[in-house]
Amino acid sequence: KFGAASDTAMLQNIISNPADPTSAGSLIWFAIFNLFAVIPVVLAALLLPTAKGQRLPATPFVLGSAFAGFFALGPYMITRSPEVEPDGDLPWVVRSINSRVCAASILTFLVAIAFTSQLYTVTDWGAETTKFAVLFSSSKFVAV
Repeated sequence: KFGAASDTAMLQNIISNPADPTSAGSLIWFAIFNLFAVIPVVLAALLLPTAKGQRLPATPFVLGSAFAGFFALGPYMITRSPEVEPDGDLPWVVRSINSRVCAASILTFLVAIAFTSQLYTVTDWGAETTKFAVLFSSSKFVAV
C-alpha cells in the first residue's frame, strides 16, 4: 500500500541521515536510490542531440524524468522517431551534456555511488540480495 508506515519510516531514516547507507535497509537499494540522480543526465545526453525534428520537444520530458522517471519520459519515447540524425548545430547545453567532461563526471559519480553505498563492504551477496528482495516485495516505494 502506498504511504505505508514502513515506507515513511525508511524515507525519514534516509532524510535524517543521508550519508548512512544502512538507513535504507539495504545497501543495494541505497545504491539504486542514488542512481536516480545520475540517470536523468545520461538520458539527456542520449535524447537531446536527436530532439530536433521530433513530434514533441524533449526538454520538458527529460526534466520531468528527474522527478517522475519513465512516467514523465514515456509519452516522449512513444512518439519519438529513431530515424532523426543529430543536428550539427546543437545548443551549448546539449553540447556540454555530450562532452567528455560530462561523461567523465557521470563515470565519477557512478564509481562514487558504489563507494558511498558501501557496496564494497558486502561479503555475503546472497544475504544482501535477500534483504533487497524482502524490501522490494514489502515496499511500494522501493518497487516503483
